[in-house]
This record gives sequence, C-alpha cells and structure tokens, in this order.
Amino acid sequence: MPLRRVARLLETLAVPVLVGLVIAVVYDLITRGMWAAATFWTAAQGIGTLLAFWAALKLYRGTANEWKAGLVLRLSDEYDGLRESIELIEGYYMEFMEFREGGKNPVPYFRDNIDPGIDDPKAKAIYEARFKVSRFFAKIRKLVRAGYLSEELVISAIDRGAFILFVNTIEPLDKARPWHGYNPNDRDFYVALLDKYPRA
Repeated sequence: MPLRRVARLLETLAVPVLVGLVIAVVYDLITRGMWAAATFWTAAQGIGTLLAFWAALKLYRGTANEWKAGLVLRLSDEYDGLRESIELIEGYYMEFMEFREGGKNPVPYFRDNIDPGIDDPKAKAIYEARFKVSRFFAKIRKLVRAGYLSEELVISAIDRGAFILFVNTIEPLDKARPWHGYNPNDRDFYVALLDKYPRA
C-alpha cells in the first residue's frame, strides 16, 4: 500500500481511537470509584502520544502537498521554457499548409531534408527544436513508468493541448526518423493519457 494511503488511513483512525481511549479512561475511573494516579498518568501519556502522532501526520500531509505543488510548478515551467521550440515547429507545419497545393508534406520533407549535419541554420534549428520537445515528453513518460511521477500530477501540471501537440506534430517527426531512436511507447502513453483528462 502506498505511503500516502497509509498516512490517510492512520489519520482517519486517529480521532476515533483518541475518543475511544478517553471514554475508556473515564469509564474505568467512574466504575472504580477513584482517581488512581497511575491510571491517570498512563492515560495522559497515551493521549499525548496519539496527539503527537496525529500532528506528525498533519505535518506529513502538509509537506507532501507542498512537494507536489512545487513539482507541478517545475513541470509547468519546464514546458513553458519550450515555447520558442514549439513555435518553431508549428511554424514549420504552417509553411507546408501554405504550399499544400504543391504536394509538399512536412513529415516526409523532414525525413529527407532536415538534419543537424546539413549547412542550413533554419533546418538545424527545426531539428534541434524537435529533439528538445520530444525529449521533454519522453522524460515524463519514463518518470511515470518508473513510479517517480503520477499521471494525476502530470495532468495537473500540463494542459491537454500540450499532449495533443506532441501526438499530432512532434511524434510524426520522430517516427519519420526511426534510426534516431524512435520509440512508439511515447505515442501510446500520451494517447492513453489524453483519455484520462477531465472533460470541460
């Protein structure tokens, strides 16, 4: 069972257990007809331990929430840092939409003409932009599969449109150059993740 579920369960049980302990002590004192010092101090220690445990659980949950918020912000900022690269890729596709009548297709053209080794600054920039954005999405998939990130956290950090962008524009360019390490698991992961986004 994940640690956060255990913490949630223990926090849920803390109040009933504390109330039950107090009732048991009061009942014991009433039925015995005396306020035994030993009984009182034992009960006080038990209640104090439970209160300390409950406070620790609250602190744990607060720290976990802060950590989660920080991670969401970090992922969001990292994606925002790709804005220039994304705009470059989108502009590349737009050029082919304008010349669609000439029969050009952006994906085969990328396969045959866009390479970091050619002496063309624009082609190099497009290739590097594709690589940078693709690597970001591949990293997220690997972190989720390894258990370091949850799908819920990824959904909280990055909007649905970002993954639509990857599936429709970045992944086809990756696939056009399979000898450069294309991995179909990325597309499968994000297609499945898109179905888990809450509908507006």
